[in-house]
Amino acid sequence: MDKQDFCHSCGHKDSCQEIYSKVGNAKGPSVLAQVLAAFLLPLLVFVGSLAAVKYALAKLVSSEELQTALSVGAALLAAFLSVLAVRSVGAKSK
Repeated sequence: MDKQDFCHSCGHKDSCQEIYSKVGNAKGPSVLAQVLAAFLLPLLVFVGSLAAVKYALAKLVSSEELQTALSVGAALLAAFLSVLAVRSVGAKSK
């Protein structure tokens, strides 16, 4: 079903279009930095720390399975700490 057909047959089409119009015209601060910090930063921290710990453990631990397990654990911890840091900075800014 086409979007136009769906909206045309909807009983709430007038109020729905009005809400989207109001939201689209709303003025406010950009949330781009907050979205990037909330979603992209933990992912980047996880991938970066996973690679760094895996590289560091390659010289210390001979077992590939143990290297992987320790690397993933350390990366999860680093990502969790980055989420906590973002939350605390966000809470202080409010």
